[in-house]
Amino acid sequence: MQKQAETLATRQNQTVNIERLAAMRELYSKAKHYNLLSAFVNIIVMVGLMLFVLFMNSQWLENPINLSWLLVLSSFFILIFDELISIPKINSARKTAAKIQELFDCDVLQIPWNNMAGDKPEAEIIKAEADKHLAIQGNKEELENWYGNQQLFSQIPAQAAKLIAQRSNITWDKTLRQRYLNSLKIILFIIILIPFIVGSFIGLSMQSFLIIALATVMPAISYLRQQYREHQHSLKALEHLSRKQTALWEKLLNQQSINDIEIRQLQDEIYNHRKNGALVFDRLYQKMKKSQEDSMYYSCEQSINEYQKSQLKK
Repeated sequence: MQKQAETLATRQNQTVNIERLAAMRELYSKAKHYNLLSAFVNIIVMVGLMLFVLFMNSQWLENPINLSWLLVLSSFFILIFDELISIPKINSARKTAAKIQELFDCDVLQIPWNNMAGDKPEAEIIKAEADKHLAIQGNKEELENWYGNQQLFSQIPAQAAKLIAQRSNITWDKTLRQRYLNSLKIILFIIILIPFIVGSFIGLSMQSFLIIALATVMPAISYLRQQYREHQHSLKALEHLSRKQTALWEKLLNQQSINDIEIRQLQDEIYNHRKNGALVFDRLYQKMKKSQEDSMYYSCEQSINEYQKSQLKK
């Protein structure tokens, strides 16, 4: 029993698995960069253009110029950019990253590969992306002990360790998305207010205001609304996963065995969530990383204690 638990703890730090984590991180970062670029052009660029067009059309100038057409044209090109470049790049990088993380979990947790995920990611892709990530000093150390240290997991059998590891994936992601959704609400409110405030300040006609406001705010609102819906959907999926993991955990605590099929079914849903889940920007991730890790390690320790107490009832 101890040997199996130690396998989980030691496998996570093997070179091949550190490389898988590094490649996964690099690909998720690539997807997030495209998402950030999309946010920049949809929000920052369009708001900047709006302010410029409003100024050029204001009574402050001796000869105002109506450049509303510039906003309409920009909205069209941004739509094309999102549909043909940004979204396909995000989906491709996210799907490959999810596959690589699934490969890591299958090895570390000793569960079979998810056939519904298709072919395993190619070793050449993993190596190329991992080398980019590991070339930065300190990145390797951040990937070690992904699910906690050996001392914790060596105290419990493999099935309990697997469920705790799966719970760590779920709760970490869940907290991030709850905070991100709150941030999106604030940003959306500000974006809606900007054209009303600026338009009132410079005294635009209602017709000019509507044309400029709609052409400017709609891409930003559309992007933020899509982001909000995706994160809401991801959060609901995580809440479902949390309930499913809790049910299996309670079953294990009540002296009932958990088989590999149940572990694999839960892992299937974790993979599907990763493949389709909305992205959280790296800056927010890094800001929360330390507190999230502390909470995760504390939660793991509490779960282990809970399991050990349940065994004393036998």
